[in-house]
Amino acid sequence: MSRRKNWRVLSLLLCLLMAVALLHRCSVSRDRPRPRLIPRILHQVGESELVFAEYSFAIESCRRLNPNWTYILWRDKDAELLIKEFFPDFYRTQYAKYTNRLKKSDSIRYIILYLFGGLYADLDVECMKPFSPDLDEEACFLDQENPAQSHIFWNKERSAMNSVMGCRPGHPFMLDLVSRMAESPSNQAVMLSTGPLMLTKALDEWTAQGSQRDWADSVRLMDPDIFSPHVDNADILMDACRKRFGQPANDGELWVDRGCRDLQFGGLKDNFTERTVAVHWFMHLGWYSLKEREHIQRINISRLVPGVRFYREHHAQLKQLIKATPPALGNNKIKDADEAEQ
Repeated sequence: MSRRKNWRVLSLLLCLLMAVALLHRCSVSRDRPRPRLIPRILHQVGESELVFAEYSFAIESCRRLNPNWTYILWRDKDAELLIKEFFPDFYRTQYAKYTNRLKKSDSIRYIILYLFGGLYADLDVECMKPFSPDLDEEACFLDQENPAQSHIFWNKERSAMNSVMGCRPGHPFMLDLVSRMAESPSNQAVMLSTGPLMLTKALDEWTAQGSQRDWADSVRLMDPDIFSPHVDNADILMDACRKRFGQPANDGELWVDRGCRDLQFGGLKDNFTERTVAVHWFMHLGWYSLKEREHIQRINISRLVPGVRFYREHHAQLKQLIKATPPALGNNKIKDADEAEQ
């Protein structure tokens, strides 16, 4: 009888030890850091190397806090050259026909993140801390607009923003965005064809079709306090609400109604936290007309970022950083810069 009892006790101990070992193995696997897939390349986009002087504080902050990152400024002529080389059909059918500067600015962002990977930030994004290690374990991420703005501007619970994005090279989500832009009607509004509404719809469909299951192909919508703790100009929001007030309400409360009520009674406040990595300040300088922009003071980017790289001038060097080839090109040899310009 005592032997049988001893065997039971021994069996229970063995089961307990196996359970502890299994739990430890799962814990170690869960705690093991994922490999860093996003290369340390910071991309920004501007008309030329002469950027608005008012952006200086933001540009310098990101460079100062991320000194070991390769910095590339994509001027109009650099963007045109890259798209001609790697997405010639998109260049011919869409990009070359864009008359809205915002469409050109949006489209190059997705293309450089697909080809090179790295992190893109608008010129009016001020860095509050280094990108690493906070963003090291992401395969792809998007900025999320401050909820108040999503409610009022778009009548949505949440929306993605292309003001700050990061991705591994060759991420299929970025290629999906290029495909969507290629298929959009030429006269479609910028927000729907290349901007935040297109981006949000693409993310929702990406998630719905199960593409988030594989971590390497996942896309994370960051919490708003990471990159967008600042609320855009209250006057702009109030104007949107004034247009909304007086219209007949649909059944149930709309997000725009909630947002406007919050604005009217409680005001909207910034939401900076200890997790904030960078701040999109919504300076809107790019919204000015060409004539208005001529009178805004500018500064050469090389004064702010001495090691700045340009695709046209550093073509051979930067081409080596490209890690993805668009499927349409297959394994064909990529044309040299001189050939692409002809």
